Amino acid sequence: MSDPKPWHRRKGETARAYAAFTKYLALGPERTVREAYRQFSGRDSAALTAGYFNAWSSANDWVARADAHDTAELERAIERRAAQRERVRQLFVDAAPNVARRLLRLATEEDAEFAAHHVSAAKLALAHAGLAEGGETRAQVEVSSLGSDGPRVVVTLVSPDNGRGPHQGE
Repeated sequence: MSDPKPWHRRKGETARAYAAFTKYLALGPERTVREAYRQFSGRDSAALTAGYFNAWSSANDWVARADAHDTAELERAIERRAAQRERVRQLFVDAAPNVARRLLRLATEEDAEFAAHHVSAAKLALAHAGLAEGGETRAQVEVSSLGSDGPRVVVTLVSPDNGRGPHQGE
């Protein structure tokens, strides 16, 4: 069995004292013993906290246990957010080469000035996906010449080992 968390019921803590602690814990970071007492006792207008309630709080170290719980919850939220950010980033990384190619395909069908805008947009899409500079993979977008059939535009993704990646072509 894994070690109990500080906010789990302690050995020797009565069921009633633990139930009171869970009321306290559920109030969130702005919790007070007085508000927990009000909710636990059902006395919404209680101005003072009963002595036994304060004793439970002190004897069972409610403040430190609640702080540990809040910290653990915050850490889990940060981890979930980081995982979500990574999933979104990966979706963008996966889509960026195709977005760039579509923009570049349009660039080959337009005049040189309009093509330059599409090339800039393609480079921006790749850069935001982390593929242009400083990412694990680098992207290169080039306009090599402007012929009678429009500009020749090439997008190539290069792996860190300088090998050609799977997203290469014109």
